[in-house]
Amino acid sequence: MIAVGGGKGGVGKSFVAANLALALARRKGAADRVVAVDLDFGGSHLNLLLGEPFPRPELGACLDGRAPDPTPTPQPTRVGSLRYVSGSFDMVTAVDPTRDRKLDLVRAMVGLDARFVVLDLPAGSAAATLDFFFLGDLKLMVMNPEETAFSNAYGFLKNYLLRRLLTEFRDRPDIVTFILGYYREQAPENGLDRSVTALATALGDRHPELRATLDGIVRDDTPLLVLNRARGRREAA
Repeated sequence: MIAVGGGKGGVGKSFVAANLALALARRKGAADRVVAVDLDFGGSHLNLLLGEPFPRPELGACLDGRAPDPTPTPQPTRVGSLRYVSGSFDMVTAVDPTRDRKLDLVRAMVGLDARFVVLDLPAGSAAATLDFFFLGDLKLMVMNPEETAFSNAYGFLKNYLLRRLLTEFRDRPDIVTFILGYYREQAPENGLDRSVTALATALGDRHPELRATLDGIVRDDTPLLVLNRARGRREAA
């Protein structure tokens, strides 16, 4: 499973997800089944990038009960080995999935009959977005060479790793309290380091038995960076 996310809208997440799905489906000599899933519940357009303007049903209809089957069914595309699941176009009736419905979606994504599943995530760092990003065996974070994109990408990565830590230690109230207190009590104007790596170091100093787990999360669970729309080496540096 490949999760494509980032912090800022308009940086090309759907563009990267669509082309990655098409490339996997069109590999020479490959008969792998590929499913592209649009997880934007209010402004999806992955289907348009795949050349499919009239998706039925939308994922949003499965979430709010309008579809008879609560499990999303991948739709065919013009590329035989590529199917897709559309998100939702209606910003007015867009829903934020409850915990139970989110778990249903996770089970549906994991249970898809496909060799590759490409998840196209919405912009921002909402809890559901971060949780879907966690599903990726390979995680891609898309950004542009712009200051706002840098800032949003850093915020997305920081929020993802923070939620990853809170999820990892959800059964340890003392550790959850320490993590939340670290950010609430730290004062950036005093020059204190509020980065996730600094948090992991502080947590490891207090709980040495957790250092291996913390190192693994910070080192191995960070995404690959995709720099889109770079116009030259200077912007890519």
